[in-house]
Amino acid sequence: PVLAKEVLKADETRFHTARRLPAVEASTGGTTGLPLRLRRSLVSLNAEQFFLDRLLAPTGVSFAASRVALLRGDDVKDPADTEAPFGRYHQGGRRLVLSSAHLTAETVAWYVEELRRFAPDFLWAYPSTLSSLIRLLAETDGELTIPLVVTSSETLFPKEAALATERLGARVVDYYGQAERVALAADSGSGYRFDPLYGTVELLEPSADDPADEDDGLASASIVGTGHWNSAMPLARYATGDLIRYRPSGRPDQLQRIAAGLEAFEGIKGRSSDYLISPDGGILVGIDHLPRGLVDVVRMQVRQPAADEVEILVVTGGTGLGQADRDTLEASIGRKIPPSMAVRVDVVDELDRTPAGKTPFVIRAPGLG
Repeated sequence: PVLAKEVLKADETRFHTARRLPAVEASTGGTTGLPLRLRRSLVSLNAEQFFLDRLLAPTGVSFAASRVALLRGDDVKDPADTEAPFGRYHQGGRRLVLSSAHLTAETVAWYVEELRRFAPDFLWAYPSTLSSLIRLLAETDGELTIPLVVTSSETLFPKEAALATERLGARVVDYYGQAERVALAADSGSGYRFDPLYGTVELLEPSADDPADEDDGLASASIVGTGHWNSAMPLARYATGDLIRYRPSGRPDQLQRIAAGLEAFEGIKGRSSDYLISPDGGILVGIDHLPRGLVDVVRMQVRQPAADEVEILVVTGGTGLGQADRDTLEASIGRKIPPSMAVRVDVVDELDRTPAGKTPFVIRAPGLG
């Protein structure tokens, strides 16, 4: 049977194998409200590095030998310490780990100067921290060139990738994976493809009441994966909670072809937990449609502090939220959120992050499911 995240979370030790060989303890950041304790075999750690290096091989760089700057969720120093430096070096000076928590309009000049001096072969970032850097560069008239940007762990929106190319002159490679490590897909500019050597992927078709989106003709399918490499905690037919977006071709075997890496898909739609709860207890899906059609919005977050309240936070390209975007967003809100829920839209500089530094798309208050 398909293994649900809730079943795994109930007792992770049921999925541990005998401890004859050494293993490494790990955990997820809990962006879905269900943090997991995981075990990884040494073989799986080596395999993960192999697949990431193989992903970057066409670009001529590697995690092991290249100069890498990280702008993810690393704890570099106490957030209350506002004095430079805001990064530290590892691996004999080949890796620069930067603090995303300290990146502000007041400190961005230090980041620009340090990145220029370090001259990384590529920047490895969360999409949200990449957006913060680009926004601050625009606001401060800063200039920075980085040949390659690698993103993961969050949904990368097309506008974010375009801005990275425009502002940094960067080629963008985005890849999709999970802490549970049952599936891997990457986009180097021509669509995402699953790697069948990493894990066996199944794509479950949407229900009849979830047809292709009328505005762009794309459909969704949920990702179920079986990892090939982690003998310490093997997961078979694990429901990741993520969905792909693809353009239906009419071929009866299209989802099987996509799952096998023979056909590309448009991108990751988001987690199946990206929904709101209406005051009458109904589940409101399709919330990821809200950013569509917005010209100046780089990233969005939807928060539900109460059953009848919704806050929509938007980060723009520095121009604010124009009337055309407001009208488009208002129309989308009217289609997805009932009048019984009060909706407020705020333009902000930063979105809420988890302790691991990630930026969930939907945040519901405890008790709302």
